[in-house]
Amino acid sequence: MNFDASFKMDTKFAGTGVIARYGNGRIMGACEILNKGVSFPFAAEALTCVQALSFARDMGFQNVILEGDSRTVINKIQHEGLDRSTISPYVSDEKALTNQVLEVKPKHTHRQCNKIAHLLAGDALHRDQDWCWVEEVPRVAADRRTVEPPD
Repeated sequence: MNFDASFKMDTKFAGTGVIARYGNGRIMGACEILNKGVSFPFAAEALTCVQALSFARDMGFQNVILEGDSRTVINKIQHEGLDRSTISPYVSDEKALTNQVLEVKPKHTHRQCNKIAHLLAGDALHRDQDWCWVEEVPRVAADRRTVEPPD
């Protein structure tokens, strides 16, 4: 499962993009969420991670490799201690959600390997409602999934 955020400073809007694939690359699902009132880009990444984990739980996934291109957010999920940063409420939610899925392996990935999630996050900024797809992706990412190999 890959996740990414997009952020518009002037409006304080953040877009969430999540794509879930089987190990062979076949699409399991995707979602785009428009978030309003997000204060800064780092918060957008942390919120997006929470939403990706919620998507995994809601879809009934048992084993998830959770990939994002924000190394700090990934590290905070893996860290056992109490987080005292500005995103600590998100980190707390992330840790609680990882306990609701049988196995979650957080992993940092490079932006190049996160292109579809990034596309979905940008597209979310232009939507007036949240969207989820099961076993498909929105048109904006459909052409890309046949070009890019699975992570």
